[in-house]
Amino acid sequence: MYREVLYEDSELIVIWQPGESDYLLITFGDLISLAAGNKFYADTAVTKLGLNCIGFMAKTPNWFPSASMAAAIGQIAILRQFSCRVAYGGSMGGYAAIKYSALLGASEVLAFCPQWSIDPNECAGQSSGYEHYFKPSMAGMGIRMEDMAGRICILHDPSYAVDDFHHNQIAAVCKNLASVNVYTAQHHVTSILAGTANLAELITTFIRDDIPHLKHIVSKIRRNSRIRKHILLQKAINRHPLLVHRVLGNAELATKLGVTENNALNSQLFQYFIAQGKPEKANEVLTRLGPSICRHRINLLQEALDDCARTAMIKTQGILVTHHQTVLVYSVFYGILCHKNLNALESEKMDLQPIFLVKLSGYEVAAIWSKNRFLACAIDPHGQVHLKGMESGKGDDFIVKEDNSNNGFTLLLKSRYVSAAHNGDILYNKPKALAWEIFYRYDVNLI
Repeated sequence: MYREVLYEDSELIVIWQPGESDYLLITFGDLISLAAGNKFYADTAVTKLGLNCIGFMAKTPNWFPSASMAAAIGQIAILRQFSCRVAYGGSMGGYAAIKYSALLGASEVLAFCPQWSIDPNECAGQSSGYEHYFKPSMAGMGIRMEDMAGRICILHDPSYAVDDFHHNQIAAVCKNLASVNVYTAQHHVTSILAGTANLAELITTFIRDDIPHLKHIVSKIRRNSRIRKHILLQKAINRHPLLVHRVLGNAELATKLGVTENNALNSQLFQYFIAQGKPEKANEVLTRLGPSICRHRINLLQEALDDCARTAMIKTQGILVTHHQTVLVYSVFYGILCHKNLNALESEKMDLQPIFLVKLSGYEVAAIWSKNRFLACAIDPHGQVHLKGMESGKGDDFIVKEDNSNNGFTLLLKSRYVSAAHNGDILYNKPKALAWEIFYRYDVNLI
């Protein structure tokens, strides 16, 4: 396909691609489609449709400086060959489509969630959403009445505050504006309405000045959009997490979203369940995520899940406390049981794992929680802990709870009592139970 550079300077490049349409499409790139060779905004659709098109592409996030635009437009003789000139762009490109519509002699302008200005002084305390791109050379860049020509249509999500601010500022100075609401789109209006067939239908319908039909087209595209479904589910997570969980767990519904959207929603849902202390649900989400993410990330998420599960069990089962008001724990670094003060559970969480009592073969045995399962603490003759799965039942080297009074209980290893020595050690050789051999199960919030 033939393309020609009509103008280029340090700020922008203008590319011409001839076609067979009876109108001229003038497109403007946005922040994610800056100048790159002879590419221009919407060039794939333009080529497929055989449209006459001029593409303005910014080289940086510069919002198409007025000096460069005036110089470029002054050199584009092709403009005079078309009475119907349609300016088209989104976000930064939408701003330019409106801002330079008079200079271009545009007959129609389609702008998707455009900015009015990103000059903080013009916005007067209202965030433009793009302040970090502002440069002093952009001062006074706001769209004025005299900048505009032709019939202008802005398509945006009125519930998205930043874009609605810009829309309202433009509407206040535009005499010939049609507004088309694209609900539940946020700033993704351009992406939702993208596509060759959509572009053709939007442009031809607007050229006919059939705004009711234009709104119908937009509504139909929006309802079927994967992005809209993603946004709806994303918003629902905090209010209806179980509903979102069921939707994502339904293979037929999930496939309508796509891999990227599924991963993003499952990741957000995993974070929600972790924050709410619901490890069982978080584990179900992780199972869904697993096939589409790398094993290293799975391992990291599993660590977060384990930590959540331990925290949840501490809250529901309580912690095992010694006579010294310390907590019975397993040291990962040393492979032993010991007892530490409560604060150490948090400050030394990489090393210390709380001990729980888990029912097994009619007993309650000492165990830790790791990688979504309990591991029993089996004690060897040297006092080292060997973590064992509980599938085969209770072993002789497991620590077992002995039923005692409500004032406490004892732990046994092969008929000998487990003892919490004053120095933090755990001993396994006491023939009878005295104060140091008594343990308590306490609610962590009461200690």
